[in-house]
Amino acid sequence: VSDRPDIYLDGAHNPAAAKKLAGALREMKPAYRRTILIIGILGDKDCEGIVSELVPLADHVVATQARYSRAMDSGKLAAVIRGLYASVTVAETVEKAVAAARSTASSDDLILITGSLYVVGDARALLRPGFSDADSASALRGLKG
Repeated sequence: VSDRPDIYLDGAHNPAAAKKLAGALREMKPAYRRTILIIGILGDKDCEGIVSELVPLADHVVATQARYSRAMDSGKLAAVIRGLYASVTVAETVEKAVAAARSTASSDDLILITGSLYVVGDARALLRPGFSDADSASALRGLKG
């Protein structure tokens, strides 16, 4: 959805999808200097399963949460991530997570936003103006545009 740095969105919200995304990320990594992972997961999902697939491939992780009642608290998610990986920051919103990632990224880095369709919806609304807050997640579910 953005260039220099490249920003990709993927709604991998379960371990199987995270494993597929990890395979694609392994293929893409050589083209980038660093990978910054922005991740937010719903509280009723297999957090450890998703995180264990993706976090080891990142150079830095930003734990965040969607504006959705079932979202896992970003601080709790960061605690899970720290169990596997030390370089993690916390951002209470996707907007703050994207700003944090962009502030540290160079033009030859990759920013990958994933973990929940709601996180991806919030990011798409932010990065692709024209999507309203109300439309962000529903558009990704195919209910609109």
